[in-house]
Amino acid sequence: MNPSYAASGLNVSADLLNAWTPSNPNATVPSLSAVNATLEGSSDRFLFKSDFVRLKNVSVGYTFSKKTLGNLPINSIKVFAQAENVYTFTGWKGFDVEPITTYSLNVYPNPKTYSLGVNVDF
Repeated sequence: MNPSYAASGLNVSADLLNAWTPSNPNATVPSLSAVNATLEGSSDRFLFKSDFVRLKNVSVGYTFSKKTLGNLPINSIKVFAQAENVYTFTGWKGFDVEPITTYSLNVYPNPKTYSLGVNVDF
């Protein structure tokens, strides 16, 4: 969201295309020449509502008992699937609404992790 980055050839948000101009008075972004247009400016425009609901952990499994396995030389088999950070319901525009630091700049989002497994008990 820093317009000076665009002048340096760096990637910037497409939101900057909706900056205020005399012909665009209902813009969602202040004028690109505003004194507080960068992140260092004294402004509350970079404060966002950060409420969210996250489906953090999901685990399902099934155990096949000795009775189910019949004459196999196995006592039990457990098959399972697990997922972490499955989905986050939010209007947040950054990488992650729950960063590991006090702000979400230059921070990778929490990774989604999927696992499958089988436990065999002899």
